[in-house]
Order: sequence, then C-alpha cells, then structure tokens
Amino acid sequence: MGELSGLGLELKEMIGLIGRQQDLISSLGEKGALLDERKETLSKEVEDLRNNLNAVSSELTKANDIIQKLQEEGSQLSRKLKTQVK
Repeated sequence: MGELSGLGLELKEMIGLIGRQQDLISSLGEKGALLDERKETLSKEVEDLRNNLNAVSSELTKANDIIQKLQEEGSQLSRKLKTQVK
C-alpha cells in the first residue's frame, strides 16, 4: 500500500508540474501575441517616419533649388548694376 500512495503522490506532483507548464505555455503565447502586435505597430511607425523623411527631403530639395535660383538672380542683378554704374 505504501508503494501505491508513493506513486499517487508522484502522480499528483507530475500533474501539478504539467499544469504549471501549461500555464507557462499559455503565458508565453499571450506574450508572443503582444510582441506581434507591438512589432506591427512599430513597423507602421517606421513606415510613417520613412514617408515623413522622404517628404522632408523632397521639400529641402525644392528649397535648395529655390535658393540656388535666387542666388543666381542676385548675381545677375549685381553684374547688371555694376555694368550700369560704369
């Protein structure tokens, strides 16, 4: 009889261990789902940041073109004034 009660205790311990392992597996699954959601959110944020960076880059290129044209016009006007003053 002692051997059976020992096996019963061992079986209860194994069942408890299996239950704890199932809880851990469930917890890991939930954490994995949260990580997947976070990954998706971060991916969208990165995409938005890239789009914003591209838009800013485009605007800076346009601004540089305008500045270059204005500098050229200023140089032309300066040369005209110099020739008119002479």
